[in-house]
Amino acid sequence: MKLIFSKAASANALESIKQLYLAAFPAHERRTFHGLKAQVERSTNCSVNAVNTIDGVVGFYTFWDFEAFGFVEHIAIEPRFRGMKLGERTLQHIASECQKPIVLEVEPPTDEDSRRRIQFYIRNGFHLVDIPYFQPSYTNIGANTDMMLMTNSIHLSQRQLIDAAEQIHQVVYGHKDAAE
Repeated sequence: MKLIFSKAASANALESIKQLYLAAFPAHERRTFHGLKAQVERSTNCSVNAVNTIDGVVGFYTFWDFEAFGFVEHIAIEPRFRGMKLGERTLQHIASECQKPIVLEVEPPTDEDSRRRIQFYIRNGFHLVDIPYFQPSYTNIGANTDMMLMTNSIHLSQRQLIDAAEQIHQVVYGHKDAAE
């Protein structure tokens, strides 16, 4: 199955991934759809990218391009296409386009789904990072969510990982301090 990756260049282009975006992530782990549209329109280093086949959209990923690393905020494949290595191929595409370390967030391994997701990323060259981390509230009203970071680079120092976490908190979430 041939994959075609296309950047959603406008808020209207996001409509093709709307249902998957809303279904794949709980509300506290994502922006509102209106917030996602606003993010795409105002940010120069954030892109939402559709994963397509000739039959249409099968997934998407949200990517932030920072100077020292790339950050995958979200990645999802339509449930009916899971198990076909499309997530793996999407990660390979991101890595080949990024050409620098990639960082992403995962839920701690507290249930079968979260353990399965972590194992998926490990099989695809990522490893868990040993620094305390949380995902700030998208609304600045709700509670922070305990998360863990993973990266595909073994060369990032503890200081670089802490700096990356702080940059993610400040730029992606608009949160002042990763240590709060």
